[in-house]
Amino acid sequence: MRVDPVEDVVVVDVKVRKRQVIYKSPAVLYYYGKVGRWPNRAQILAVNEQVKDLEKWKGIVDLWLMKGWSQGNVDGMLKRYHKSDAVAEKGFDDEYSRYYGHQEAAD
Repeated sequence: MRVDPVEDVVVVDVKVRKRQVIYKSPAVLYYYGKVGRWPNRAQILAVNEQVKDLEKWKGIVDLWLMKGWSQGNVDGMLKRYHKSDAVAEKGFDDEYSRYYGHQEAAD
């Protein structure tokens, strides 16, 4: 009796899930360096697409964390990032106003 090794092999079709590598911009890398965890896939794509001014993003992330707000709220950080553009157009010049979207009350 002869055994043919080819006939004795069972081939199982297994779908291998390939993990797509997502480009991580300097803004995402800065977030990771400060928070210590990666944003999720959708957040990485949003930050890559929306953040054009790295220094402004760094300011947003730093002040966000300094206030003790949720580290995982990347959406909130992006909203604040865009809101700071509108604030700059209104002529507010102090650092708090640029990043938080309003002018501090006069003392």
